[in-house]
Amino acid sequence: MEFSLPYDYNPRFSRRLLGSGERSGTNRYSPLTEQQLYEATSPGPTLVCLTKAHGPELMEPAIRSYADARGLTVHTTTPDTLVDVLTHTTRGKDPGVVLADLR
Repeated sequence: MEFSLPYDYNPRFSRRLLGSGERSGTNRYSPLTEQQLYEATSPGPTLVCLTKAHGPELMEPAIRSYADARGLTVHTTTPDTLVDVLTHTTRGKDPGVVLADLR
């Protein structure tokens, strides 16, 4: 008897596999769905703020994985350099994604 259902990809619910946990060996998935990642990285420059409250240990690899798969540049910044990096990316031909580490 077969109980498995066919898999239908739906970006509104699908989450990117980020690998397994170092100690537990369990799979780790993106906190954002593929649809949310798409919306967060298009069009033009995108600012993603990393805070302790948003699980940066999963958020940053999810953004980097998605951006790498689509050929987007990821610019990492801190509060001290945020304005300069945003100015540079909005004026450049490769806007990409700006990860602002606010931890």
